Amino acid sequence: MRPAALLLCAAVVPSCVSPGREGDREPPTLVVSAPERAARLANSSVVVSGRASDAASGVASVSVSGIDAEVDGDGGFQVEVPLAGGVSLLEVIARDGAGNEARDVRAVLSGQPSEQSVIERGLMARIGPGGYGVLADAVRAALSTADLAAAAAAAGALMAVPGCFEVRMVDLQHGAIDVDLQPRAGGVAVTLAVHDVVGDLRADIDGFCDPDGSSEPMRLSADTLVLSGTARLVVSGGHVRADLAGLVANFDAIDLDTGLLPAEVADLLGDAPAELASALGDAIGALAGAAIGDSLGDFDAVEWSTAIQGLATTVRLAPTAVDAGDNGLAVVSSVELRFDGLGPVELVTDAAPAQTPRLEGDSVLRVAVADDVANLTLAALWTGGLLDRSVALAADNPARTRLGLDRVDIALPLPPMVTSRDGSARIVIGDAVVTAYDLGGAPVMRLAASAIADLALSGAGGAILTLIPDQAELWISPLDRDGATTLDVPEPLRLVALDELARFLADSLSSLPVPDLSDVAEVSGLAAVPGYVVLDADLAAP
Repeated sequence: MRPAALLLCAAVVPSCVSPGREGDREPPTLVVSAPERAARLANSSVVVSGRASDAASGVASVSVSGIDAEVDGDGGFQVEVPLAGGVSLLEVIARDGAGNEARDVRAVLSGQPSEQSVIERGLMARIGPGGYGVLADAVRAALSTADLAAAAAAAGALMAVPGCFEVRMVDLQHGAIDVDLQPRAGGVAVTLAVHDVVGDLRADIDGFCDPDGSSEPMRLSADTLVLSGTARLVVSGGHVRADLAGLVANFDAIDLDTGLLPAEVADLLGDAPAELASALGDAIGALAGAAIGDSLGDFDAVEWSTAIQGLATTVRLAPTAVDAGDNGLAVVSSVELRFDGLGPVELVTDAAPAQTPRLEGDSVLRVAVADDVANLTLAALWTGGLLDRSVALAADNPARTRLGLDRVDIALPLPPMVTSRDGSARIVIGDAVVTAYDLGGAPVMRLAASAIADLALSGAGGAILTLIPDQAELWISPLDRDGATTLDVPEPLRLVALDELARFLADSLSSLPVPDLSDVAEVSGLAAVPGYVVLDADLAAP
């Protein structure tokens, strides 16, 4: 993890402090009376109130999360602050006439609770025009190893004249296969060429052409079988499917050897090239359509199980919509999360659901993962108590050697939450309670710790969404047994708390339940839009 940018509390007053100009070095006294730490709110705003005083130079201003508060003659203040939903940190700053500052940072949780295990529009992926070549290569590779003869034979009669004959495929040989896919309004433009086609056919003759019934061989030779047209992409049976039924098939330089057929049968074969091309095109087109769907398999219906910090988790993706047009191909999927041993997990979401992000851009592949996918997982870990931890201090740790501390416990009154806005994605931890114990096992100090860390890619390869905390802001305030900020924080203990909080940030992001696309994509960038973490990537050739 990169070095974090830290904002530390180091005062005996109930806040962080910053010294002012020479003369008055004492910060204001700041007491925040509402809201309580780790309050859970149903509203989209909160009233922050308290009192600030300074005997030396007076209170010059009080602000709450950047909003100026009006201070009355007794130092009282009250201001309403809008909340974006989820875990919000409220930063109250009191400044005196000499420029000294006192700061109080506390967390609240706001939004709409839900126990739904399915995140609609949980995962979205868009393949831009630059990625169609990789899809085409995947389809070509699939067709080159497919048994086209078996597919054509399974189709049954390739052409027929009722009461006279049917023509069926016996064997099919071919050379190279070329596939070109291009974006097109309403679907995907497909051009597929099968070169050096040689087909051994059988004409089964009966009815008025041969009452006794007989079979005769035929041979078809063509330089190329070309299929072209627009493929429609649909979600069918929970899977992405490509419908190539509308493609037009034609032979280039065809020769049909019918020398062994009775003349009355051969005379009926005038439209044979077109009918045979259409029938073969349908059989090969079905294989190509399946190959296109398979090439999108990582965004298709898929289920896997994993363990996230010891919590057995089942993840299921289910595509709900697909759109293909001039700007590329987009797949929208729901994400279902099931956690073994836990009942319904409560997730607090924004009152206004995030809008479906627009993923247009120059990237070959863009993947958007909803914040709520991460947040439901973090809520489950929090519900199961798996985020709380107890850390024994090493024998040479200054907190042990200088302060006589044995261990620290970290307990979270609120679940951590990932919050994405335009341009940045962050994880927020609010009012974690850090309790220090002496060598005899007795609690001697409690701290309230909050943190905000920007998300960054690990750069280590692997899964497409491997995130780590980047630059972080951390606030630590001492608590007495009633939760009031009254005590100083010794430096060794503060460093232990900061170190463990940084570790906690990294651990919280280590196993988010998203598909591992490392075998098909290489991540090139991280962005964010409201409600979604967005990754840019390059598709890998098959």
